[in-house]
Amino acid sequence: MNKNISKIDSARRYLLSLYIFSIPLSVAINNIIFALLMLFWIIWGDKKKTLQIIKENPLVFALYLLFAIFTLSYFWSDNSYEALKIIKKEAFYLALPIFISLMKKDEILLYIKSFLAAMFISEIASYLIFLKIAPPFLSATQFDPVPFMGQTGHISYNPMLVLSIYLLIFLFFKTNEGKLYKIISLLFITTMTINLFITGGRAGQVAFFFMLFLMAMQFFKLNIKSFILTAFAVVAIFFLAYSSSEIFHKRVNLAISEVKNYNSDKKTSVGMRIATWQNSLRIIQDNPILGTGVGDFKRDIEIYSKKYTPDAIMNPQPHNMYLFAWTLSGIFALIALLLIFAVEIKGYFLIDDDYKPIRLALPILFIIIMFSESYLSIHYTKILFLIFSAMLFMDLKWKDLLKKPHQLHHKEYDQ
Repeated sequence: MNKNISKIDSARRYLLSLYIFSIPLSVAINNIIFALLMLFWIIWGDKKKTLQIIKENPLVFALYLLFAIFTLSYFWSDNSYEALKIIKKEAFYLALPIFISLMKKDEILLYIKSFLAAMFISEIASYLIFLKIAPPFLSATQFDPVPFMGQTGHISYNPMLVLSIYLLIFLFFKTNEGKLYKIISLLFITTMTINLFITGGRAGQVAFFFMLFLMAMQFFKLNIKSFILTAFAVVAIFFLAYSSSEIFHKRVNLAISEVKNYNSDKKTSVGMRIATWQNSLRIIQDNPILGTGVGDFKRDIEIYSKKYTPDAIMNPQPHNMYLFAWTLSGIFALIALLLIFAVEIKGYFLIDDDYKPIRLALPILFIIIMFSESYLSIHYTKILFLIFSAMLFMDLKWKDLLKKPHQLHHKEYDQ
């Protein structure tokens, strides 16, 4: 009997590790493993524990609330097909308590290393293409060597690189591994930072510079000297990347040029985004409470574009998670979205353990990148957020939110 229980527990751990490992590599494999995880939960999962998590965890409530508001706005949407398509995508939020119920606190480091292992593979593949050792494959090009995440893979890949760099720095400072481990960590921190600027994801690159200040605050003494040194590092890395990376150089120049020439030419990447943001704000101004309905954004953005920016090409979604929530489902969707991050930041102040720094890094990273893309609607980053939220906030309860930080201590995640 004990042997069977041990095998079931091992299967749970391996499935979770494989699921996390597959996030940056393949949607198809990730979905297959997700189905296996759900099957495992149906057969062996603790249903009572899962229901308890749904009732007691405020982060689950916040994500369920956002999903419920998206779903509710189906009833004032004119495009049922498009509405159901979006609701189906956002239904992944419902898996959060299942992920929590399957995880154990002493396995967090294993899950982090599973994610980092997949990112090492992605990075190596990217370098092989960039250095012309291997021909471009899957979705990669010589100019933008990101093979595993579809035609616009850099949009998700670079934020994942930023999180990976952060996690490696965290492990460098917070683990007691030997000197060789530290040297290898430094090597990958360096190579991942370079990789960040030879691929095309601008959101991740911008977030990286902000995260440098967060890392300086968390891992060094916060004073004028550390602030100046970090600012110097940001400037140095920027100009080094600008002078040595063709894609970064071109995309920076292109972004500056497209912003300058926006009034005369809106049919550019930046011009499309600005025009879409402007018209999204006009939609919000006319529909501030309920939004347009979860399936009607494409139709409405075209109507507003013809009226206000007829010479611009519209994006099919706002490329901004805050505008995405508000235009589709109204002010209450935006509030629910902000509540997710408010709960996580509150959890950072409440829970004191070895993983405390990551609890702040995760929401800060997503708060930043979501100004340029709907990252909680994109498969890769949505799953990434849910998995890391599950492992970092699994013990958070409603009653904890009323406590002061010194009243709640969970010093249990010893590495």
